[in-house]
Amino acid sequence: MKIAIVDQYPIIQTGLTIYLQRLFNDVSIIVASCLEELEDKLAAQTPDVVIIAVTQEQKTSNMELISRCRELFELKRVVIYDEQADFSQLQNYFRAGVYNYISKQSDLKELYNCILEIVGDALVTRHSPVVVSSPHSPRAKLSARELQVALLLSEGIKNNSIAGQLKISASSVSSYKRRVFIKMEVKNIVQLRELMLY
Repeated sequence: MKIAIVDQYPIIQTGLTIYLQRLFNDVSIIVASCLEELEDKLAAQTPDVVIIAVTQEQKTSNMELISRCRELFELKRVVIYDEQADFSQLQNYFRAGVYNYISKQSDLKELYNCILEIVGDALVTRHSPVVVSSPHSPRAKLSARELQVALLLSEGIKNNSIAGQLKISASSVSSYKRRVFIKMEVKNIVQLRELMLY
């Protein structure tokens, strides 16, 4: 399996590389500080997973970055990870076609789950993921897909429409909705919407 990491910080590049090499068998890691450098390093290769850092300071260029990723890779294979979860911007990311999003404050298990969603059963792991402490926000408990569903529900979008947007079944949306309600300890959409605003 080939995983590409795009992050401007060498310490984060190294930390992610070590984590992924410890976790997965036969993994090849390609690191770059920007998307252009990654393009040069990849040549004709296509990575199975691309992990790309975005920053809060440059929201417009983040959207340009996502557009460029769409040209280069299937967005289903891209994990966008953010310095700090910006839930107002997150809705724009999902509308632009991002499937996998985590913040740098998320557990390592969340990154592991994103990668599992992308590569599925083809993945062989050495160990279970290392879990570190997570932020206190109830949203931090949600997987990337649960967060997508929660955001769409909080906008008042119905289950069938969410299913169409995310290209999953309505029963899957119902399952995600149930898990979101349990994890966020809410009983209805109004309570969910209030929590999603923070």
